[in-house]
Amino acid sequence: CPAGTFDNLKEEDRRCEVVDEGVSEEVEGMTMESLKLEAGFWRTNPFSLDIRQCSVEPACVGGNSTDGYCRDGHEGPYCDVCRNGYTRDAFRLCQSCGESAVSVFV
Repeated sequence: CPAGTFDNLKEEDRRCEVVDEGVSEEVEGMTMESLKLEAGFWRTNPFSLDIRQCSVEPACVGGNSTDGYCRDGHEGPYCDVCRNGYTRDAFRLCQSCGESAVSVFV
């Protein structure tokens, strides 16, 4: 499929569909599974077309892997949960517990 579209991979009605907000319009050959999300967006899994904007946009780095949508230290729905060993700073970003006290006072 050309840039700005993706292969919906539906056996009964396979076609190129226009990408929704939050999906890169620059990439050719995307499928539903390989949609490249823009920074600030998230989805639950590679089979979902439910693309959502993150409440803490810098926590969502985009990309085309549900394992890689989140900034380091973030995980879960909308990348809004801090991983173990991380704590939320004043900007709602997860920082390593060893770094969080320093970043608040800098």
